[in-house]
Parts: sequence; C-alpha cells; structure tokens
Amino acid sequence: MADSEHPVQGEHRYQQHVTSPEEHEERPGRSLVTTDHEVIRRWAGERGAEPATVPGSEYGGRPGRLLFDFPG
Repeated sequence: MADSEHPVQGEHRYQQHVTSPEEHEERPGRSLVTTDHEVIRRWAGERGAEPATVPGSEYGGRPGRLLFDFPG
C-alpha cells in the first residue's frame, strides 16, 4: 500500500517518514511514521507483537480497528 493512497494524518514536529524496513531514525527522538506494510510487519515481529482487532469495531463483515497485542 503506497503512502499516497492512505496518507498519515496529522503532523508531528519530530516525525520522519519511513518507506523501507532498512530505514531507521536519523537521530534519537525521531517519531517514525509509515503506512508500508512490510515496515510495520518487521517492526511488530521484532517486538513479538501479534495483529489484533478491537472487539465491536467490525463493519460490513470486515475487521475494524487494528492494533498489536504485545507479549506480557
């Protein structure tokens, strides 16, 4: 999914857009922002996170709000 299809909403003074799993923050304190599925998958996998949904947020037979379930 390309960033142009679903741009990240809002602005943050210290944000840095990331489009590849190999990209990292330019300097400490940067907020990394992405809609790239591979970047998100790798980030979550490195932290042991599993995809989850918020119960009751479904619509039209599709999952609703997506989030990550972290160990512990």
